[in-house]
Amino acid sequence: SFGVIGAVLVENELHNEMYLKNIVFDGLAYGILTVSCNSWVAPKSDNSEKRIFFTNKHKASVFVLGLLMYYLISSAALGVSVDSAGCVYILCERKTNDRIYDYDVYNDLGDPDSKSELKRPVLGGKLHPYPRRCRTGRPHCKTDPLSESRSASVYVPRDEAFSKVKLLTFSLTTAEEVVHALFQTLDTIFVDPDLGFATFTDIESLYNEGIKIPPLSKNGFLKDLFPGILKCITDTEEQVIRFDTPKLFESKRQIFLVRDEEFARQTLAGVNPYSIQLVKEWPLMSKLNPEIYGAPESAITSEVVEQQIKGFMNLEAIVREIKGTTLYGSRTLFFLTPDGTLMPLAIELTRPPLDDKPLWRQVFTPSSCDATASWLWRLAKTHVLAHDSGHHELISHWLRTHCATEPYIIATNRQLSAMHPIYRLLHPHFRYTMEINALAREALINADVSSRHHSHQPRECCGGFQPRRMAETNNRDYPFANDGLSSGMPLGKIRTVGHGDKKDDPWWPVLNTSDDLIGTVTTIIWVASGHHSAVNFGQYAFGDEEYLGEEMESSWAENPKIKACFELFNRNLREIVGIIDARNKNKNLKNRSGAGVVPYELLKPFSGPGMTEKGVPNSISI
Repeated sequence: SFGVIGAVLVENELHNEMYLKNIVFDGLAYGILTVSCNSWVAPKSDNSEKRIFFTNKHKASVFVLGLLMYYLISSAALGVSVDSAGCVYILCERKTNDRIYDYDVYNDLGDPDSKSELKRPVLGGKLHPYPRRCRTGRPHCKTDPLSESRSASVYVPRDEAFSKVKLLTFSLTTAEEVVHALFQTLDTIFVDPDLGFATFTDIESLYNEGIKIPPLSKNGFLKDLFPGILKCITDTEEQVIRFDTPKLFESKRQIFLVRDEEFARQTLAGVNPYSIQLVKEWPLMSKLNPEIYGAPESAITSEVVEQQIKGFMNLEAIVREIKGTTLYGSRTLFFLTPDGTLMPLAIELTRPPLDDKPLWRQVFTPSSCDATASWLWRLAKTHVLAHDSGHHELISHWLRTHCATEPYIIATNRQLSAMHPIYRLLHPHFRYTMEINALAREALINADVSSRHHSHQPRECCGGFQPRRMAETNNRDYPFANDGLSSGMPLGKIRTVGHGDKKDDPWWPVLNTSDDLIGTVTTIIWVASGHHSAVNFGQYAFGDEEYLGEEMESSWAENPKIKACFELFNRNLREIVGIIDARNKNKNLKNRSGAGVVPYELLKPFSGPGMTEKGVPNSISI
């Protein structure tokens, strides 16, 4: 008698919070009506505001819009302030059951109140441009008013927090304790702390024999905490911890330092396939500060390159002039051979003046004749792998997936109603990301990360693979790019506040048409799913993920058009599984098949139960 239901107001009269999954109305004249909530509702004693949930089937009526506007206005009396830029800030520290999405800079990476040497610069602003994180409202440090103090737990909006099952696989307190114990133990097993591991056998012993660790206050969750990483924990008086052998290392052992082919292949099919780019400028020029690192011209000369490519083709014919290059602490030059594999030509290492040592740079090349030169070449490759590992974790992984996605989560929840189709499309791809980021800030990340890489971040995302220019080579045997392009085919405030330090840069995509929107949304989904899968799961496999295109959202199932589109998307992804399997069996694709080569399955859309090292999860959740 009261018409078509558009929304439901919910009040929790229990003493504890309640997780509300669905509300189902049966017996209505127009059939069964479902309201998908999937949200925690705080008890009335903690929050007297009624929660509003919209039906899965809705129409943009005056009644629904009026109800929404009333609800938003009535929620404004929560102690807020508005700055000169129109940004709303909550004045108090966030509580566990809050659902407040707001922006802040990365000013909580240090702990200056504990030790003065733990003071860290603020990431975000003109000096250190960086994406924004979620505001926690914690008080600032006593010794540094620019830094936010630390607390026992880090606030994330209630619906972004881990479920109990997820929490069992990631306990911050236990993780910090284990990591601290491992570092203590590694210090004691080194023959010389300045030299690290004395032999390759010492490294392998971490997997084969294990290492003794100091007593932990609790170890019951260790196997759940690091699924697939910790192979064995002995519950004896002397606790011994063994790491599961990574699949790649298990089959390669010392090949990294022996075979140039494998060293090169990892740039295309390893855990960091984002660092390599096509050379289109010669001579190579550095963007490092010349006052510290000397002249910008690279020490890798034409003579060095032509000696290594041995007549494949003329250097001038393969290098086309174009501005811009990506540079790291070391520079490695590869040659793309006719069979699609890469051949390392030269490695340039440089060191700025340090203490009483002058500026130094040197070029190393492969050598099979001279034993000393051969070992120097292997050491140079080790330096490259160390640099690449740092770039991989802090830039390709943390900055370009975890860090870059958080502003999109905040903006989506601030600017879009939960019944908005774009909100419903993006929501599955944001699951657990804010929580994992908050835990990472507390336990893993510090502010020694250079923010200059942020200038390349949105351009990298919005331009797909083109910024690295590897797609221009038409290389059929680039596993990450080929599988990524296959997987990517079916796929206001963010710019001005979330990525505010780069809001005026010219590379932001135009958002005027439906096609513009499709491109932007596809990019966001790709970063949260395919990009993160490629740079994360090659390290260790994790199970119990929700995979891309596997489960249909309940609101989609009730719309025939959306349901049909999802089913088509699911079929396309299953076809990609077959395409990737065929590529891995193709003997002509030497970067992904052959003796001792691990098949490239990081972008294989689906996975079976357990840890399979395949499957593209919906969101950044580990």
